[in-house]
Formats: sequence, C-alpha cells, structure tokens
Amino acid sequence: MSSPSMLGLISAIYVAYLTFVIIADRWAHSRGEIVATGLQGGIPISTELRGLMLYNSWLSLTSGIVASGITMAFAFTGLGRNADDPYVRAFAYLCALQSGFVSVGWGATGITTWLRYYRKVLREAERN
Repeated sequence: MSSPSMLGLISAIYVAYLTFVIIADRWAHSRGEIVATGLQGGIPISTELRGLMLYNSWLSLTSGIVASGITMAFAFTGLGRNADDPYVRAFAYLCALQSGFVSVGWGATGITTWLRYYRKVLREAERN
C-alpha cells in the first residue's frame, strides 16, 4: 500500500476510534452520575436499579473502552509494521501509544477509582 493511502487509512481509523472514545466517555459519565445521585431525569430511582446500572451499564462500557484501546493499539502497531515510509510508521506507532494510554487511563482511574467511589455511594444509600 502506498504511503499516502496508508496514512489516510491510519488517520481514518484513528479519528473513528477517538470519536468512539469521546462518545463512550460521555455516556459512561452520565451513567455514573445517575448511580452517584440516584436521579434519572430528575426522578429518584431505587438503590437496586442503581446497582444494576453500575454493573450492567457503566462497568461493561468501561471495560469495553479498555478492551477497545488494547485492540486498537495492536491494530495500529500492525499497520505500522506494514508501512514503508518511516514517518507513516512513526504516526501509526504514536496512534498505538495513545490507544494504549486510553486503556491504561480508563483501567487505572475508571475501573479502580470510580468503581470504588460508586460502590461506596451505593453502600451509603443502602444504609439510609
């Protein structure tokens, strides 16, 4: 594949991936806000439903963000290995590095910090 074609392919995949991450980030935080506040559209919801939303909605989406980042890091690395131009190869590796950072960031802060916080909020809500 020619260098301009490879650069276009990598760029298109990268833009699509970042769009997914931005949309998923907004959706995950909106689900987390519902879990934390107990309000959906201004209407109070039960603690049981909040727990279901945490594990079925928020956690599965967050895990998907982490897994997609790992997958994209491998995909960009593979594209970089097949690039003839060293600059296109470097761009692919930078995209792979950023995708890996998304996975590490969401894995470290999203799953560990936010999950612990949401579980704490739910335990307090159950006591009340």
